[in-house]
Amino acid sequence: MLLPQLKPTVSKKSLSNIKKVCKTPSLLMGKHFSKLCESWLKENIYPDAEVMLTTSGTRALELIAYALNLSPEDEIIVQSYTFVGSINPFVAKGASPVFVDID
Repeated sequence: MLLPQLKPTVSKKSLSNIKKVCKTPSLLMGKHFSKLCESWLKENIYPDAEVMLTTSGTRALELIAYALNLSPEDEIIVQSYTFVGSINPFVAKGASPVFVDID
């Protein structure tokens, strides 16, 4: 049985875009839809910010770690119960993780 909250929402526009990609797969390689999404986010949600989509949350953290210009003297405070992907980008740039808990 499919739970109602897991049922995907499929709009006519989504089906139309899927058909476009099936007919012209190069649309994915040219980041056509990513650029449309970035433009929409910039116009409707974040008008005063630069918007860039990433392939994953880990990739976003890697870009943040790079932008922070971290060194071995830097520490990153991280909750104790976390996924390794939330720490590795900062460790790879030389920072040391400091694990904290609620207490």
